[in-house]
Amino acid sequence: GGAAIGALAVGLLLVFNVSGYFLPGSAARRRWEEGRDADARLVAFLDEQGIDVVCGDYWSSYPVNFLSKEKVRAVPFERDVDFYGYEPAMPDIPHRWAVVGHSYEGLERLAARAGFSGAIAKLGEEQFAFVPEENPPNTPTTNELLRRFRDAFFSP
Repeated sequence: GGAAIGALAVGLLLVFNVSGYFLPGSAARRRWEEGRDADARLVAFLDEQGIDVVCGDYWSSYPVNFLSKEKVRAVPFERDVDFYGYEPAMPDIPHRWAVVGHSYEGLERLAARAGFSGAIAKLGEEQFAFVPEENPPNTPTTNELLRRFRDAFFSP
């Protein structure tokens, strides 16, 4: 009686809790694996392109610092979330750039508003990289390039 009901309750509780874990074959695990693979493709793409700096919104760009083991410096458009100070520590010299984002159309609009042409690579379901046609871009400084993209990003 009571022991069987208790065991059933514990079993149901465990099944409910474990169902959300990244168990092999689960939908959550497949999404995590797809994200991991997209991250690996992004880092490989940046390496193949000789990109040493990326910028973008915080969630698109900042993880690149860690995924690339800081081989590629990532600067978020939002200055207040550059927690490790990558932008101020970056030398203001010509760099090979990419802009990363979660949407092809969003990157296309952003590049056009910032006055750049180039190519957009799809590296995952929601992972894209814009590489300027002229790279390093013909801008006076790294700060100027960031200013142009920030202005485009924050303008209505």
